[in-house]
Amino acid sequence: MAARLQRATQAQITRLVAEGRLLGSSAPEPAGSLRLQFAPLFADAIHADITSLEPAFAVEILFLVAAPERAREIDEKLLTVLQSVSTMEGIAYYSETRGRMRTLFHESYLIAEPGDRRPLPDPVAASLPARETLYAYQRDSSFGRNVLELTYTATDEGIRLRMRNLTRMHYQGVLPVVAPQSLEIDLVVVPAEGHLLFYGVAAARPVALFGLEERIERSFANRIEALYLWFLDQVS
Repeated sequence: MAARLQRATQAQITRLVAEGRLLGSSAPEPAGSLRLQFAPLFADAIHADITSLEPAFAVEILFLVAAPERAREIDEKLLTVLQSVSTMEGIAYYSETRGRMRTLFHESYLIAEPGDRRPLPDPVAASLPARETLYAYQRDSSFGRNVLELTYTATDEGIRLRMRNLTRMHYQGVLPVVAPQSLEIDLVVVPAEGHLLFYGVAAARPVALFGLEERIERSFANRIEALYLWFLDQVS
């Protein structure tokens, strides 16, 4: 396990084994970089991509769970699960603003290109491509209608999904909060010693934080957890 978590401390790894999750957040250092600690694979690429956003914050979570049978090895079936964007529709997350569970995506499906709104069926992967890009349309309960670029990177050790917004995101459909190409969420799935490491990080360069930094970070952490539970449901 420690070999997969070279940036984490031994105390953090011990807590991960005991509690099943690690949560961390960071703000840019003087040089403009962010310190990410928990990525079990693709760490350098994730750090470079997120740093390029010049984000105001990053929040990361690492989950450790006994690997469901369908998630014990990296294969085309596991990639197919991560590409089943339509199954994200209706998943719930805990809303920090409302203090209750709430639907995350009212609509979620793949599209052929950013300007197209016609839904495509979820693909069935026939191989593990080194890199593949898809596009998705989602109607988010907080940020309205958005188009995302989904980039998948796969090796025989793990799969990374990078999600970036291509459209301006508005809070409650009114307040502009994130410009295009200013939000990134990464998910990484790595089977390890009969367990599954599921890592998520969210970073953004908002138009303004309005003094809500801590609430925004918790909100994105809750979104990553919702995506983790979605993934577990698909492979269980």
